[in-house]
Amino acid sequence: MKTLSLHAFWLVLFAVSLLGWKLGSARTLSFHESLVVTGAQEMLATGDWLVPRIGGEPWLEKPPLPQWLTALFGRVLGLEPFYARLPFALCGLVGVWLLYDLVRAKRGVGLGLLAGMVQATTVYFLTYARLAEPDIVLWVLILGCFRIAAAHLVRPLEPIGWHNSKTTFFVLLGLTQLVKGPMFGPVLLLGPLGLYLLGARQLAWLLAPIGWLLALGLGVAWPLAILQQFPEARELWFQHTLGRVAGASTINPEPFWYYLTSIPWQLLPWTFFLLPALWPSLRRAWRRSDSLDRLLWLWFLVPLALLSIPSAKHHHYLIHALPPCAVWGADGLLRCRSLFVRLTRSVIFWPGTVGILALVGMSLAPWLQRHYGFDLTRDLLGLGAAASVWLVGVMFLARTRGYAVGLFAGIWLGSLYLHAVWVPWTDNYREETDLMGRFVARTAPTEPLAVMGMNSSRALYYTGRTTHELPVLEDLHRLLDQRGSCVLLTFSRWEPILQEMGQLTRLETGKESAYNRWVRRPALGLYRLQR
Repeated sequence: MKTLSLHAFWLVLFAVSLLGWKLGSARTLSFHESLVVTGAQEMLATGDWLVPRIGGEPWLEKPPLPQWLTALFGRVLGLEPFYARLPFALCGLVGVWLLYDLVRAKRGVGLGLLAGMVQATTVYFLTYARLAEPDIVLWVLILGCFRIAAAHLVRPLEPIGWHNSKTTFFVLLGLTQLVKGPMFGPVLLLGPLGLYLLGARQLAWLLAPIGWLLALGLGVAWPLAILQQFPEARELWFQHTLGRVAGASTINPEPFWYYLTSIPWQLLPWTFFLLPALWPSLRRAWRRSDSLDRLLWLWFLVPLALLSIPSAKHHHYLIHALPPCAVWGADGLLRCRSLFVRLTRSVIFWPGTVGILALVGMSLAPWLQRHYGFDLTRDLLGLGAAASVWLVGVMFLARTRGYAVGLFAGIWLGSLYLHAVWVPWTDNYREETDLMGRFVARTAPTEPLAVMGMNSSRALYYTGRTTHELPVLEDLHRLLDQRGSCVLLTFSRWEPILQEMGQLTRLETGKESAYNRWVRRPALGLYRLQR
């Protein structure tokens, strides 16, 4: 028990350091984050926790559980970016512990610890567990349901307490309905679990009338209350769920094989490590109907198949099916251990690795300077120094049979570096946010603020003032007809058209970053437009 507690402590400490480092400052709030945080702001301001609102208008596209979490923390801590993201980082932390606990109970503490650390260092996890977006909330709810199901159904069976009881399972099942929309979460959970129960001839496990009443009560209470006030929400929810399956929506249209191309980079840096573990796991899944491997494969494959059917796709839809990959990654790490140790003991491995990294760095820095106008020489030197220290450490650890420690230490250092340097540099919203920070200072108290080509919820968060969102030019015409003038934040390429609409004064031009030039993102401008 003492060893178990120590492993859990180090895993939690490791995950906290990855999730907490520059949580509020590495990047500014994204579009999806602003919808959650501004909704929470208005809940706290108005006291209405039933109807999410943005700019005073109902926003009913998604259920309000993420806004409720943000508002609960915001009431105590405030809604600065760090605290707004904190409940979602805690969801990620809980998920890492749940996966560790699942694998520990079925395969042992060592593999459980590795699985938790692999999960905590995966690209998709370090992306979405550090954002105030709904996806990580649904992810941890589904993970919790599978953890409980495994305790009841997968050999060896475990003692049942309140934390892994059927009641807790149905509570979490009901809450999945309050994150991403009607039936999205329940389908991703019940599809693979139902097939597992059917194959193991344990389908009766789900026959719990009181549990279903509890899940339905939690899941449908909010939608029914909203439909009484806003009957039009029914059509909105249909468009975001069944409408996508029927082809009525063209949001993010992608081919059916899209997820097969997104999974490899979402699982970095463990994509190749998990490959040696797939075939042995598949064989065990085929042989035993009540095995953990069969549950993992169904957990991964069924959502992959279901989400590949609609034309509308996005890589974050699939993250709820990716925790099994952390288990395979941990198993693959153990299988690759002997090969790695032999490599690190090679005479030419370390000089060759350092030499290749040095050549790549020396070639990359001048090319970036010449083509995109920024100089990463200092960053490359710093990264090279950190890599050298890591390589020496891994070499020592490998010779003392601790190569996994060296691998995770290197990935930990790399993650800290990326969130200190790379993530701020690639933040598409930073230029926009900097201008929004000076929006109000250039605007008279009665003069309307407007944004065109972007979402107004970010402006509402960063300026504290209601901002008109203008999807088309006709909306700008109407605003000018009503108010006579406005201060407008939009892309500078619109200047010629704006000049034809009235007297245009350029107040400020955004500082175009090297990254925005690289990805060819148009520059922004702050303008005053008068009739």
